[in-house]
Amino acid sequence: MQRRSKRNALVPVSVTRAELNDDISDICFDAVDTSKPVVKPDSLAQLMEQVGVTSKPAAKPAPQFTAEDVTDAPAAPCEGSPARLAGDAGDQVRFMLAGKALVTVVSLKTGDRYTYKISKAPDGGCHFVGLLTGPNNEQDYKFFGIIKRGVFYYSDRKAKIGRDNKSVQGFDWMWRNLARGADISSRCEIWHEGRCGRCARTLTVPDSIRTGFGPECAGKI
Repeated sequence: MQRRSKRNALVPVSVTRAELNDDISDICFDAVDTSKPVVKPDSLAQLMEQVGVTSKPAAKPAPQFTAEDVTDAPAAPCEGSPARLAGDAGDQVRFMLAGKALVTVVSLKTGDRYTYKISKAPDGGCHFVGLLTGPNNEQDYKFFGIIKRGVFYYSDRKAKIGRDNKSVQGFDWMWRNLARGADISSRCEIWHEGRCGRCARTLTVPDSIRTGFGPECAGKI
């Protein structure tokens, strides 16, 4: 070590090893053991080893999960997502006759599915039934029948789809069974498109997504 004189000249000062180690001990939390001979490190790794510093932080233990941390509760339906139409046959008929219903019917036996639009006529006297036949699920519907006073009728003169088509036969079978209150859940699934059956607005409330009606429209059906 060196000290400056009053004239700013550097003057050598002799310091013993013990004094040097005492100074280091005052500064460092974990001082080097002075009882051992000082070995000049050949590399940074040796220096870190001498002062007790590791090159990698200690690994954190992996989180442990128990059976109580995992539940089998179903996730709430997402906003605007398709959902299986809840309720019995009466609830499903009520949804389809609400005015602007879109439903997809899936056969549990064959896996075939058809999407139908059931819209109320301007004068309210009946409902028009159309089948989705193209990629545009807003416009590509072809008319094939009407529902009047709770009964489905195939339109021989104006239908754009043949009576023998499976989509027409499937709708006829589904409607006749629902109209008489039959439970057809073991034969097919009925899904709505995440929109209110009455006003066609996107549903956001989980209970509304399950029933197919928004809070306001539910009280008007």
